[in-house]
Amino acid sequence: KTLFSFFLLLLTFSLSLSSFSQNYKLQKIGNEDLNSTFPRVEDASGKNPVEFDGPNPPGTSASTITALDGAATSQNGRAPQSSTRYQRCYYFISGQEMKLSGFPNGSNISTLGFSYSAATAGSTADTFKVYFENGPSLFVDKGTNWNTAISTMTLVSQGPMTIPSAPGTVDYTLTNPGAFTYTGGGLWVAFEYQNIAGALGTANTALCNTSLPAPVLRNMGTGSNTALAATMTQSSNFRPVTRLGTPFDDYVILRQVYAYGEKIIGCIDTNFYATYFTHLRSGIDTIDFKYVIKNVASNFVKDSIEVFVVLNDINPTTNYILTLPFLKTDSLKSDSVIVTATTRAPEGVTGNNKVRAQTTTTLNTINQAVTASANTGGAGFTGGAGFQIAIAHNAGDCPVYLHRLNYLFGTTGQQYEIRVYAGDSGNVPGTQLYYSGVLVNSSGANSHTLPTPLLLQPGKFFVAFRQISTTNFSLQYQAELPIRPLTYYTGNPGSWAASTGGFKYNVQLVTTVNLDMTLFMQGFFNGTTMVGDTVDVNLRLQTPPYNIVDNATAYVNSAGNAIFKFDNASANTCYYYEVIHRNHIRTFSHATCEQLNFNTTSYDFTTGSSKALGNNLVFIPGDNTGPGGWSTYTSDVNQDDVVDLTDCSDIDNDAFNFVGGYVDTDVNGDEVVDLTDLAFCDNNAANFVSAITP
Repeated sequence: KTLFSFFLLLLTFSLSLSSFSQNYKLQKIGNEDLNSTFPRVEDASGKNPVEFDGPNPPGTSASTITALDGAATSQNGRAPQSSTRYQRCYYFISGQEMKLSGFPNGSNISTLGFSYSAATAGSTADTFKVYFENGPSLFVDKGTNWNTAISTMTLVSQGPMTIPSAPGTVDYTLTNPGAFTYTGGGLWVAFEYQNIAGALGTANTALCNTSLPAPVLRNMGTGSNTALAATMTQSSNFRPVTRLGTPFDDYVILRQVYAYGEKIIGCIDTNFYATYFTHLRSGIDTIDFKYVIKNVASNFVKDSIEVFVVLNDINPTTNYILTLPFLKTDSLKSDSVIVTATTRAPEGVTGNNKVRAQTTTTLNTINQAVTASANTGGAGFTGGAGFQIAIAHNAGDCPVYLHRLNYLFGTTGQQYEIRVYAGDSGNVPGTQLYYSGVLVNSSGANSHTLPTPLLLQPGKFFVAFRQISTTNFSLQYQAELPIRPLTYYTGNPGSWAASTGGFKYNVQLVTTVNLDMTLFMQGFFNGTTMVGDTVDVNLRLQTPPYNIVDNATAYVNSAGNAIFKFDNASANTCYYYEVIHRNHIRTFSHATCEQLNFNTTSYDFTTGSSKALGNNLVFIPGDNTGPGGWSTYTSDVNQDDVVDLTDCSDIDNDAFNFVGGYVDTDVNGDEVVDLTDLAFCDNNAANFVSAITP
């Protein structure tokens, strides 16, 4: 008994700190809104994302599940409305929607809830009635007659109610929930309310789902101030966001799994995968988490990992983020990240125990959002000028060169700026690395190309959009609640604030695709070191007519190394690397298929003559300090692809005239045109050196 008590004491101590099965990070999250002070970023249309599913509402014992969510808005009586005295409405929730919501079969519905983006006070003087009916999986129209529609439905509540006076959710406790049991399939919901003599308010705004076509909802339109109508004159696809309460136990809700919408192949994502979840009761619970990475196209499971966490919470609801190491993304494909939680204590509601996200591994793009997915809306600062929205990114362990930004606006003619900041100030933007100058937006797709690719070192960096005027510039976003932490900020240098507004901005970063080339040039290379110079590389297809798809210029240093940055390279494509120097023979890489399938790919011309098409290289022997290496041929002064008397004549003339400096006839790079240069030309001309092309 003593040993057992000691074990419990030790266990309680360890659990109070939150334990887990492997060395993964478990972080408790506060509920404060860090974006509650100005400058507050807002949706340009005023309909900010709302977190619908959530812990049990205060004062109820039921678990609450969102059967329908959405961000569309309506003031036409889709939910109880405070601006009219009478309203009737019925609508359908499909079997698939109920299944995805996780609402359990065989459960009574104990509460009915709605969500409002704008609301006013308005108490009913008479009654609020609610009806339910189990329906087919797919919609079948009930027609326009109210009495006929509800004749097969069950009355589950009748009593007074109060419409909320502030935006948010409201859950009405039903007076007779035991009269109806949900058995699976679709669900019909109907409500009727009256406010015969009470004060009226201005029209409140209900959040709605618009995923199914009309007439999935029928009602009296905006309502009436004279009587309850028997005929439903309006049909719509605007169904109210609907929350359903169940008496079954719900111990955990998985809210989001955070993953990059797009990330660069080969660059380890040091942000990992993180799951935001809520523990819905006090005390000890052991929760098993399973992460699965599955290819979208083939359903092939690329990787999976299982961990468990043991929680010992004092409060009835506690939010956490569980962060795991990065799992496999070793191919240029789209994957689903699927996270499932299982509580070891029996749990009645399990439909909200799974979340998923899509992530695409790309050759050279980064985006927190999924670029091709539909956007929810646009956000910016309403009434605030000069503030910035900063988005954190992490290229992992790769240095990248930012070349272009692709993004969308919902307005036209608004001035804005783009700034790039280093991540050298911790979690907030640090040193400014780039400033675009003033730009003007247009509605829809926008793009900004940097004059010179910007080197971003491994680790975190930030891309910021500065709104110049007081008009909301409506930078397009995809809703995400809770929003991923340590990612979005508003303000300006010295006064950044974390943004929790639910705006996952659809901003795509395009980096260059890099060729890390090693190249020696005859004459310039002495077997140990080389005179550095500028070289051009054309990226050519390996199929006739060998078109140039991109080109890049770089300075080849004394070690023969340079990084050539391409904007238009594609993965899984065979290329020739065509090397062009101002006084050397044009040289192609070998005919073997060379592909640029990573952010940076290496190619070394110096290791053998076979690295050039037709073995068109010359070996320069080393000395006591250098190994030597294979080099391109020098002395093609006039760049006609052959070393001949014309080139040698040009060299001879400049040598006679004592020409020096950075000139093409200086074929050994010592900035003097003399007999040494002429000797290189004579030898190569005598050996009939010329370019070998595909």
